[in-house]
Parts: sequence; structure tokens; C-alpha cells
Amino acid sequence: MKILFIDKNRSLVNKVKKAIEYFPKSNISAKYGNIFKEEGVIVSASNPDFSCGGGLDRQIVLQGNKPPKVPNKNIRIKKVIWTITVDKDIKSSRKLVVSALKFALKNTKDTETVLISGLGTGIGELHEDDFVWLFLQAISEHFKYGWGIKFANKGYKSFTAHSVTKKYINYKVGETIELKDAPKNGQECATGMHLGRDFAGAGNYHVPKKILFCIFDKKDICGRGNDKIRVRKLLVLAELPLWTGYGPKGYNVVPKLGKKVNVEKYNPYQTSELPTKEVLKPFIKKMSFVRAQVGDQVWDQVRAQVRAQVWDQLWDQVGDQVRDQVGDQVWAQVWDQVGDQLWDQVGDQVRAQVGAQVRAQVGDQVWDQVWDQVGATSYWAVNIHFDLGISHWFGDLLKLGVMIIFVQGKVKIFGKKGKYLGEYNESEFK
Repeated sequence: MKILFIDKNRSLVNKVKKAIEYFPKSNISAKYGNIFKEEGVIVSASNPDFSCGGGLDRQIVLQGNKPPKVPNKNIRIKKVIWTITVDKDIKSSRKLVVSALKFALKNTKDTETVLISGLGTGIGELHEDDFVWLFLQAISEHFKYGWGIKFANKGYKSFTAHSVTKKYINYKVGETIELKDAPKNGQECATGMHLGRDFAGAGNYHVPKKILFCIFDKKDICGRGNDKIRVRKLLVLAELPLWTGYGPKGYNVVPKLGKKVNVEKYNPYQTSELPTKEVLKPFIKKMSFVRAQVGDQVWDQVRAQVRAQVWDQLWDQVGDQVRDQVGDQVWAQVWDQVGDQLWDQVGDQVRAQVGAQVRAQVGDQVWDQVWDQVGATSYWAVNIHFDLGISHWFGDLLKLGVMIIFVQGKVKIFGKKGKYLGEYNESEFK
């Protein structure tokens, strides 16, 4: 089987050419041109319904090919391999594209040439750089090579030195590297070269300066863990752009790292008027457990996009500052309002007997609610500043510019600089 990557996007074609330059198979090539002028099996870039309303799909139909009648399933029909590369909203993803590539390669005969274009990179908006490493992953697996992601330091050197020689490995693209003393004992951590099975596995301990795509013979595997693998010999196949190590939206993240941030810009609590019950109602029921429903959900979505040590960079730059500034500012004034109101509600007799305990207990409740929301707001600031594209109902709540605090059956609303705007009975929202 021959694999020809062909596209009218010169930038993408050049990236694929560079990425496959050292691939140890001669039957893979890339060229700029018209896919319909080549002899072979065409791989489509389709939506789940195979509606073929535009792009490559439309051109395939105009060539006399009929689309599949059964939706939501990759399928080969004669000289066309119909693959789903975008979802129902016409948005592509790494998962869809790699699945399409693997299906296409599996369903091409040894005597045929498969014609692949930049699947998902058109209206699907998959980044060119994403397609390149997914293409490398698919062809590596097709030819039974193992593959992994390597994070390196400046100068393409390993982050840690060899335990015996004390030398650092230099990962140069196109070169084969071997550590003969790496033990094949199945252990995840030992002498050898450690690769991630994804970007998370590649960087559990280090922020990358260089990112490399490597392949290896499976007989050279020495050990493995859940998301990484240790080998004694590998080929450094290609260098990937730095942004790929920062998640699917890394191209938005990297240019902003280290730049000065106007933190006040991310303080959403700016409203001076009490919102109506109708406006607040969609959010009240969702506010019961802010930490669980907002903090954890937004955190999980952020972590799905950026790794632990990368998150530290983002948080230090934006989240921590927002939390400190907004939290201190809001907490002081919220407590002045809520605390005094609650204290006034405690009668003289109760105040004398258990007032301190009541205030302490209520204070903790208010404190938790304030900081749950401030923490979630900080996560949201990271999402907005670095344009991670996360969606969550909490973002819509922040557009109202208020903080909602539940105390003794009351829904208390605070706005600009923690100003008390008013309250409703919690029962009004049930």
C-alpha cells in the first residue's frame, strides 16, 4: 500500500513533508495538488449525516460517487473511504480525525494507494499542527511501530542525566538513540528513555521547551505505566510545535504566557442593581454546591486541555491574582453586610449564651460560599484570558455581575466591590 498526502494547502503539505522526512518507510509521500487527478482511493472528510453540502465531500459526489445511506459510521464504498471528521456542529476533534485516519489505512488494500487530505482542517477548524502529529500517530500504528511524545529542554536535551554516566541525552530529529543498559524489567521508571502516550504522559514533571514525536520497535520496550512508556532505542521522527504541549487550545495559550495581565479586568462583580427573580431563577438551583458543580467542573475542563505543570503557569499568571484581589475585596464587604445582619438576628439571650458559636458557624458558611465562587471565578478568568473555549453555566452567571450567598433561608445578592444589593426568600425559587 502507498500513502499519499495531497492537499491544496501548501502550508500543511510542507509540514507533513517535514514530519515524514525520516519515517522508515519509502511508500509514504506528500505533495501539493488536486486529489482528483491522482489514481487511488480517496478519503472523505464528512459530517455524521454524510450530507455532502460542501468541501471535499461535495466534490466527491460531483465526481459521480454516492454517499453512504447509513449515518454515523465510517465506511468504504468502492473507491471512496467515507470517514466522519466533524461532529453534528461541524467541528472537528483529535479523536474524530485519528479514528478516520486509522479506518482509512485499515481499509486500503496492499495493492492500492490511499489519498489523504487535511482531514478536519477546513471548516472543521482542526489546527494544521494537530493534523500532522495525528497523521504520524496513525501511520506509525499502521506499520506496527510504537510511538510516544518526548518533552525536552533547551538544546533538545533530556531534563535528567543518565544515572551512571551523568550525561544528558540529546534528542536530535532524524537520529536513532539507544541506551543498551536500559533494563527490560517492565518497570515504569528506570534507566531508559521515557515517552508519553499523550502530552500529559510526556510531561508529568516538566514544562516543555521542545516537543518531539518519536517511534520505536516494540521489541525495545523496557517498561510502561498508565500513560507513558520506557524504551531502550528510538528514532526521533519529528519536532512538534511548542503549543501542542499546552492542550488543544495551546496556540492561544503560549503567546500569552508571561505577559502582564490586568487582573481587575477579570473581576466580574460589577453590578450596582439587584437582578430580578426571573433573571436569577435559572441559576439558584444550580448554586447549591458551587465547589462541586463549578470549581470541579471548570477545573476538570481546564485540566483536560492543559497539563498539571502548565496549569501552574496559567494559574500563577491569572487565577491566583484574580482570587486574591477579588476574594479579599468581596469577602470583606460581604461579611460586613451578612455578618452584621445575622448578628442582629441573634437575640440578647441567645447572643449572651451562644452568640460566638453561631457567628463562627455562620461565618464559616458564608466564607465557604464566597471562596467557592471566587475560586471558580479564578478558574473562569484563566479560561477567558487564555481563550480555552470552555463553556459552563457559571460563565453566564458571572455576566450578571453578582455573587449569590445563601444564609438562613435567604438569597442575598452582592455586586460591585461586594456591595449588598438586596435579598429574596429562598422559597421563592422552589
